[in-house]
Amino acid sequence: MFKLHRQEYYDRLNLVRSQGDYEQWVTFFLKGIIWTSESALETIKNVLAIAEEHKQLLFQKKISSPLAVVLLDHLQVRPHISVQEIAEQFHSTYTTSQALINQFVDVGILKEITGKKRDRRYSYWKYLECLSEGTQ
Repeated sequence: MFKLHRQEYYDRLNLVRSQGDYEQWVTFFLKGIIWTSESALETIKNVLAIAEEHKQLLFQKKISSPLAVVLLDHLQVRPHISVQEIAEQFHSTYTTSQALINQFVDVGILKEITGKKRDRRYSYWKYLECLSEGTQ
């Protein structure tokens, strides 16, 4: 919000400094709260839609392990993961965790982000893109 209205922000702040006009500043500030709240609400709706879309994708692709649904929920808390972290977090074997992550990569839920052969990390990219909209 600030980047979009930066000049107006400074102009209104100068009016407070030069003319003591606080009312216009308070009005602008309250509008900013409304803009930010509306943006946050839209982001929440989009995040929930992504989660639902990916749950449906799991069922469509027959990735029906209970761990798959739990992992999908976990990705909203920790969107960058490794196979080792998943194995430790969910008390599963490394092989099981790797197979599940591979399935998530195959259907486009996760992306490998390191480019390495070992110690790979994965990103819940669509979720992160949604959260970062408007921050560039």
